[in-house]
Amino acid sequence: MKDLEEIDKKYLVNIFRGLELFSCLSDEELFDIFEEMGEAQYLVGEKIIAEGDPPDFIFIIKEGEVDVTQKKFLFKTVVLGKLHPGDIFGETAMLSYGLRTATCTATKETVCFLMFKSTFHYMLKYHPEFKNHVEELSTQRTLGHKIK
Repeated sequence: MKDLEEIDKKYLVNIFRGLELFSCLSDEELFDIFEEMGEAQYLVGEKIIAEGDPPDFIFIIKEGEVDVTQKKFLFKTVVLGKLHPGDIFGETAMLSYGLRTATCTATKETVCFLMFKSTFHYMLKYHPEFKNHVEELSTQRTLGHKIK
């Protein structure tokens, strides 16, 4: 994982301003988050997260494409959708304090920003507007409105 301090923070602010989840945060708050984030690359076919695993990161797609799948019954897997640059995944398990509810697999070479679990929970605790945004996005995702 590459440290985000190596990347121009103004560039990152522009990316994160375009993400609904982070729109409620000031530039200073975003800079604080960037210091606690990383960047990771995934190859085609590589599982980024697996259904049933404990959560460790939230992912924001910088480049690439990710399939979201979920097991149904014993032998069937259902494709829930595709995620693209700017989409966020992995937040549902963080909010529910449960296990991952789906598997996310890179379908193209993919680069993601990673927010650590501890940073995410800190933001939820001390930034109520951020918490409201996350809960709203998670509800939309659960209802099937966010995954395309």
